[in-house]
Amino acid sequence: MTTTRFIRYEYQESCMGDTQTPSPRAARDPLPKGEGKVFRGRVSESPMSQSWYEIEPFGVPAFEDNARNRGQAIAGSGADLIGYFAPYEGSATTAYGVYNVESLAAYEAYRARLREDPLGRENYAFAAKERFIRKESRLFLRLVSTPHAPLVRP
Repeated sequence: MTTTRFIRYEYQESCMGDTQTPSPRAARDPLPKGEGKVFRGRVSESPMSQSWYEIEPFGVPAFEDNARNRGQAIAGSGADLIGYFAPYEGSATTAYGVYNVESLAAYEAYRARLREDPLGRENYAFAAKERFIRKESRLFLRLVSTPHAPLVRP
């Protein structure tokens, strides 16, 4: 049996600011040991980082370019990128980035490597210059709904 537990470790960032302060509600304790969760074909108790972005309505193409470049830098810095998601229908200002990390400590090490990565730095400079990201916040979650039933198409 699994229990539902959300890992809240948020960062409040404004316009890709380089100072990141954990929110007072940050949960720094490691994930409990126990049954692994199956995600994308593998067992994981890893937290998933879900980044929420408020972007400029006409900044979607710049966000998409930035996301493609981030995809290269993130994987090389130690996070398992699931993907970046740009507006498709509905809100023109909401976008997401989702990736897995081994632990919150591994997340901190990943962020340090990303800051030193040449492509990561270039991408950060592009986002800061173009200012298409208005706000960014991050939340850590863990998957609790597995195993899923197979998809049935009518």
